[in-house]
Amino acid sequence: MPQLIADIKAAGIEVYGLTNWAADTYETLAPRFPFLNLLDGVVVSGQEGLQKPDPEIYRRTIERFNLDPAQTVFFDDTPAISIQRNSLVLQASSSMTRPKPGMISKAVVSIWDR
Repeated sequence: MPQLIADIKAAGIEVYGLTNWAADTYETLAPRFPFLNLLDGVVVSGQEGLQKPDPEIYRRTIERFNLDPAQTVFFDDTPAISIQRNSLVLQASSSMTRPKPGMISKAVVSIWDR
């Protein structure tokens, strides 16, 4: 995930994190992983009282970071989960269009949920 985040940022795309970590786990471990400083923001399940795949956590992420689902892609460490979660992100928003190639302006990456 660190290289993916660095590559996306190098392309000029904003990158946000979404994790199912507990609030105290994130606060304790985040300083150990400097690449997390590259993120433009993070939604931590433990702070929200929700966990993926609850559509509400995607809605909150979309709203908090002003994401346009038509220009945002979700990355997980497993392609099948990325596809499933991109679908959930779309369902959690009012926009039902899929991100268009060349039109991606923002990304959300899953941070070590397993």
